[in-house]
Amino acid sequence: MDDRDLFRDPQMKAQRFFQELEHEDAGTHSYPGLMWTAANTPNRLRLPPCRLGEHNEYVYKDLLGVGARDYETLEQTGHIGTEFSSELS
Repeated sequence: MDDRDLFRDPQMKAQRFFQELEHEDAGTHSYPGLMWTAANTPNRLRLPPCRLGEHNEYVYKDLLGVGARDYETLEQTGHIGTEFSSELS
C-alpha cells in the first residue's frame, strides 16, 4: 500500500486512525493517529507537527542553558533557524 491507499482503506477508516488537526501555517489536514488505543484510556493527537525551528529558543535557552548572546551567534551563523538553507535546494 502507498499513502493514498492508506487514506482510502476501509479498515483504517473504521479504526479512525487518521485524525484531523489544524496547523497554524498549513491549515487543517489528516495526520496518522496513535498506533494503539485502550478502551478505558482516551488518547488522541493534541498538536500538529512542529514547524522547522519552532522550539529552538525553548530547547537551547531553557533546556540546554545557552545564553542569549550564544543563541544569537548560533542563529547568525546558520546553525539554527526557522528557514531552510538555500544550499539544500
